[in-house]
Amino acid sequence: MDAGATRALWPSADPSLLQAAFTPMSEQRLQLAACDVGMSGDRALAICLGTLRYRPRNGARAAGVERGRWEFDLQRSPDGWRITAVDRP
Repeated sequence: MDAGATRALWPSADPSLLQAAFTPMSEQRLQLAACDVGMSGDRALAICLGTLRYRPRNGARAAGVERGRWEFDLQRSPDGWRITAVDRP
């Protein structure tokens, strides 16, 4: 839940949108499993099933759990792989 750390892996992410997403949460964890990765040169697509667990900062609201599928577009850079886009169809 650190916008700066997130942008290190996902440079094109909008910092104000990240901050807006992280601010109302006291905790957020995404666990990915069963990822199918396809590569073509310096690009890759990872399609993963996963579980997102989150707890709002407001203690009156219950924690939430969402299961679903996430798609990560990746680009190889000299420093390693970076996320170029994330989609949750």
